Amino acid sequence: MNPEELSKYKHQIARNHRQLSLILWMIGALVIGMVGFSFHYGNEMTMVYAPLIHASLEIKLKATAAHMRVVEILSGDSAKKSAVVWQRLDEADWYAQAMLSGGENQEGVFVPLDDPEMRRIITDVRRMLEKFRAIAQHRLSQRETSGVGTEIDRHYDELYTVFIREADEVKRRLQHLMREDLRRFRAIQIILLLLLVVMFAIREIAFSRFEWFRERNFQDLQTTNEKLECEIQERRRAEAELILTGERLRNLSNQLQTIRESEKTRIAREVHDELGQTITALKMELVCLEGDIGRNDQESLTNRAREMRTLIDSIFTSVQRIVTELRPQILDVLGLCDAMDWQAMEYEKRTGIHCRLSLQREEIKLDSELSTTFFRIFQETLTNVARHANATRVDISFREENNHLVYKIKDNGKGMDENQVNTRKSIGLLGIRERVLSWNGETRIASSPGEGTAITVIIPRNPHVQNR
Repeated sequence: MNPEELSKYKHQIARNHRQLSLILWMIGALVIGMVGFSFHYGNEMTMVYAPLIHASLEIKLKATAAHMRVVEILSGDSAKKSAVVWQRLDEADWYAQAMLSGGENQEGVFVPLDDPEMRRIITDVRRMLEKFRAIAQHRLSQRETSGVGTEIDRHYDELYTVFIREADEVKRRLQHLMREDLRRFRAIQIILLLLLVVMFAIREIAFSRFEWFRERNFQDLQTTNEKLECEIQERRRAEAELILTGERLRNLSNQLQTIRESEKTRIAREVHDELGQTITALKMELVCLEGDIGRNDQESLTNRAREMRTLIDSIFTSVQRIVTELRPQILDVLGLCDAMDWQAMEYEKRTGIHCRLSLQREEIKLDSELSTTFFRIFQETLTNVARHANATRVDISFREENNHLVYKIKDNGKGMDENQVNTRKSIGLLGIRERVLSWNGETRIASSPGEGTAITVIIPRNPHVQNR
């Protein structure tokens, strides 16, 4: 397959894929739309018609209650109050007004009706409620001339009968409107269902065309895949070359580390041999000078000479300490564990931080390079504790587990959050990671604010063999 044909084939595949995806998206959108529309429309019908039907019933019930209260009062029941009549009529009028203009109470929200016939009927109902109120007021104010069987009593009963009929008409009209909306809702659902069937049919046609096109170009695609396999093999070879290069760089880093340690040892020897001998000779000269000055009885000069000797002693002590830090002699003479003991004692004297060591001293024999690496890691972790942890105690352990050398240190300091643990800006932690990585090891750092920090270093017993 030449590049032009391959490009055309990819274009066709992409176009068919887009068409199929578009159809699937349309089907999904249609299904979601149907579900959403059904839910919304059904919920809307419930929210609209349920309060309105309830309002029509309340109008009838409130007016009936007012009518019965008027009859009871006119019948001579003195316990009944006329205020209840006007309250019930006000409540009935409120429900009628809510159906026309909308309203809200604890029973729900009333949506205003927009059907002209319904609005006309409810307006008539409100007018009849006003007439009902006027006649009731007249009868209650003139009970002697408006009793049962009078003309106003017959007019009152006729008005109540017409009112009940109109109230029932409101309910029937609402039920009719709700049935009409339900029919429209079902019709829309049927249309949407038909659209869904059509979309599924289109999807099947598109999928069949896509499968036919895919089968037709299967052989060409196999050829293309073979070419891609060749490219993948080339990429893998390139990745293997990169890994080999990284290993070479790591070995180079190990070599540089060895050179640095050798250079430090050489510098320590020179500082000790040359500078130390020079300072010793100077001290002897000062001793002689002190004796000469004593014989001449020059007390002030003698005191000054003594101060100079004390200062030279301090310089000599500092030189010894610097030499030891550059390359501790105890590391070469007694081994790693004793060197760690000595360093911990010096550290505790200098910082006041208590060190508790648990070292496996037997059967751990390391070469000079690996011993130096562990000692430098030990020094660096102690330095980090002194600088950053605000700790009062550190627990240190060093032992061999499953053919791996495991060094652990944990402080009781302020700890760090996850961002501080993983940051690359910490020179101390970065140096520890690099040293361990050069020996094909692993560094684990666990810390949280207020809980202290724990560092675990794991290096294989024979790191060079495993690294190769």
